[in-house]
Amino acid sequence: MFDPLSELPILERWFEENPHPGWMQIEQYTDALNALPYRQNYPPISTHNVKIWFKNRRAKCKRLLTNDTSKMGLNQFLQGQLGIKDDSLL
Repeated sequence: MFDPLSELPILERWFEENPHPGWMQIEQYTDALNALPYRQNYPPISTHNVKIWFKNRRAKCKRLLTNDTSKMGLNQFLQGQLGIKDDSLL
């Protein structure tokens, strides 16, 4: 749906700036993406598409954060069980 070479890097940058854009910002983002040369050869993106992309990206961010936290918890548990002081051994 989104071009991985031209549109996704832009969406990722916008996400870093504001992971929870409002409706006005979503409309501005949609207009900007539809104005790109790549999009001229394909159907326009709707505001709904952009809104869902942000929603899915927030879920991905949360999932990655949860995985990192659970890995940290597992490492701490194993260190305690094994009496290891240096986590680089795990």
